[in-house]
Amino acid sequence: MVGQARTNLPYDAIIFDLFGTLVDDLLTEPFTQTLEEMASFVGAPRDIFLQMWMHDTWPLRAAGHLPDVEANILYICTELGITPKPEQIQRAIHRRLELTRQSLKPRHDALETLEALRTAGYKLGLISDCSSEVPLLWRTTPLAAYIDAPIFSCSVKLKKPDPRIYHLACERLEIAPERGLFIANGESNELAGAQAIGMEAMLIRVPYAEEHNPRCHEARTWRGARIESIKGLLAHLDGVRVEEL
Repeated sequence: MVGQARTNLPYDAIIFDLFGTLVDDLLTEPFTQTLEEMASFVGAPRDIFLQMWMHDTWPLRAAGHLPDVEANILYICTELGITPKPEQIQRAIHRRLELTRQSLKPRHDALETLEALRTAGYKLGLISDCSSEVPLLWRTTPLAAYIDAPIFSCSVKLKKPDPRIYHLACERLEIAPERGLFIANGESNELAGAQAIGMEAMLIRVPYAEEHNPRCHEARTWRGARIESIKGLLAHLDGVRVEEL
């Protein structure tokens, strides 16, 4: 029956990556421009600030050791011997949050696909390696209404491909790992990480993203299932189609 949840689903839950999957990866130009403005606001050398934000402090942010944007800025400034004024820090924080807010716009086919999956009876989860801005703004995004169990690395202090973060998603969704499908763009060996605990994994690699994220090393060697759009997932699932729902 159209619109009725099915009982013979191939999985109990679909678990998504966030950046490069449900939303586009951050593009280099606006990301770099934002960091340059932040450096200018707090009086930090541009190149050093970018290096420290993009590389040196990313592991600390993603693992929750720098609990918010202010802590990250102060960490860098302390390392550089800089003491910005509170209003300078607030300008930098505001700029960073604005970039994150813009980056959390769902891909054009994401919401209709999530709606179709929920109507069909799937539980929906999320595992994202991210910093504190994402969970801070998550409830303001339209994606939040569809995801039953969102997991953010900075909140749980675990990063992919640590098996514990996948097990945590399964626990919160109340499913066995082998009844879950994980979909991601192949960064941080995240697909292999899902497979290692018994989940099935699927690569998403939209054609226009090829040039934007060279960090997706798994995408170059992946031999498993793959899709080129979120909506393309529906063709891999038995009888779930947007036009039917």
